[in-house]
This record gives sequence, structure tokens and C-alpha cells, in this order.
Amino acid sequence: ISFTSSSTFNGSNSSGIGRAKYIGTIEATQDGGEDIFFSTDSADIFVGDNGTCQFLVEQLAGTYNFTITATSASDIASQNITVTVV
Repeated sequence: ISFTSSSTFNGSNSSGIGRAKYIGTIEATQDGGEDIFFSTDSADIFVGDNGTCQFLVEQLAGTYNFTITATSASDIASQNITVTVV
């Protein structure tokens, strides 16, 4: 598995407390066309199976780091992600 998306994103907490805010899409490729599923080590991030990444906007302005893991039937890979909230 190879990540093809950026490892840095910018977010805003202007949507209000308790709402998720779309920040970007995590993309990865797998030789052989196997399906890829994404997960994260952070409760502040939601990543859908299609790689859509949402950040919970109740977070204060600052920089947040987490790891995205991409898993297929034959491989696994991780990428460190940085989100800057303004």
C-alpha cells in the first residue's frame, strides 16, 4: 500500500461545538486493485472507508497529530497526519 495524499491538512473550528468538519481525503493505492480500508488512532478524527477524513471541530486552535492505517487483504501501511486548526 502506498499513500498518495498529503500528510498535512488545515481545519477550522468555526462550524460550532460538537460538529465534524470535512478536512480532506486520505488516498492510497494497492497493487492488484484490492480494496483498502482506513482506520485511525485518534478519537478526534473520523475516516470513512472511502478515505473521507473529518475532524471534530470542538478542538481548540492548534496542531494535532495522528496516524492513519490503510489495510488491504495482503498489506498494511501507516501514515502520520498533521491537522492545523485555526
